[in-house]
Amino acid sequence: MKRTAVSAMAAAILCAAVSGVGAQEAVLRPGDKVRFHTDARQAFYFGELGRLTSDSLIMERCESCVSLSYGRSYVHDLAVFRISNRGDRFLTGLFIGGLVGGGLGAISANSCKGTADVCELSGLAIPFGAIAGALVGSAIGFMTGYRWVPIT
Repeated sequence: MKRTAVSAMAAAILCAAVSGVGAQEAVLRPGDKVRFHTDARQAFYFGELGRLTSDSLIMERCESCVSLSYGRSYVHDLAVFRISNRGDRFLTGLFIGGLVGGGLGAISANSCKGTADVCELSGLAIPFGAIAGALVGSAIGFMTGYRWVPIT
């Protein structure tokens, strides 16, 4: 009974770790990549945050900005570039990569035109293709977990 409870607890922790449900409100730190636009210009400004207070936004670096300091009343759609839902993207990449790799392995195995000895080993292309595809897909999914998180 105790073993079942520990297993259930571990499964719950793993599910919470990879799901986006536990995502918290974005906290800004100096040096974060931010984007925003102002009343005067609808196009986004992109740069590195210096400091954010209740009444002002001060940029550390901003190539396209007119100024490095803006009043918060003039700043709209402020967002920070952060890692988000990496676990979900990892699992999606793992699944899609495994399917694509296994499918390509199946095509390779079915197209074998050699002797029986040669074609026996071609059946291994399916699991190896699925494993390779899953590894590549999960790596790509893990590394593409960045998005713009709105700041309220």
